[in-house]
Amino acid sequence: MACPEYGQLYSYSFALNSEWSDVYASQPEILAYIESVVSRFSHSSHVHLNQECTAAEWLDHEFLWRVHFVEGQSGRRYVKNARFLIAAVGFSDVPNGAEGIRNIQNFGGRIFHSANWDHSFDFPDKNVVVIGNGCSANQFVPHLVKHAGIRSMVQVMKSPHWIAPKDNGPVPVWQKW
Repeated sequence: MACPEYGQLYSYSFALNSEWSDVYASQPEILAYIESVVSRFSHSSHVHLNQECTAAEWLDHEFLWRVHFVEGQSGRRYVKNARFLIAAVGFSDVPNGAEGIRNIQNFGGRIFHSANWDHSFDFPDKNVVVIGNGCSANQFVPHLVKHAGIRSMVQVMKSPHWIAPKDNGPVPVWQKW
């Protein structure tokens, strides 16, 4: 699995990374870079993962946002005030499940969405069905076929996309700035 853009584009301007190993950086390498930036600038106390913003209200007299959150694992609710509110959730922050598929309850295998990838799932010698052909499928389908030891794969889609091949490989030394 790798990013869809050149790895060198996945660097903050204030913390450039010239050491990407491949042209298209892998997910673990991108995560390691982000974690190193957080550590380098001592931002870990400002990063809160697995939180849901449930409401935000503007406080006219205080010129602040009051933002309501729920912790994902504990369910604890809390409120923070902020001068700035940036909504950067994207439009697909909550993936659709398989519940809408007729007779899905009769399926005896494991079901998960690529946005909630089950890293503990053991793929070798499995028959795999992929529903859809979006950006994520474009990345994980070839990876599973080549590296996961699956028995077979069927991909179901409304219409196929045309996709240019990625010429991935090690970043040459002369390109590391």
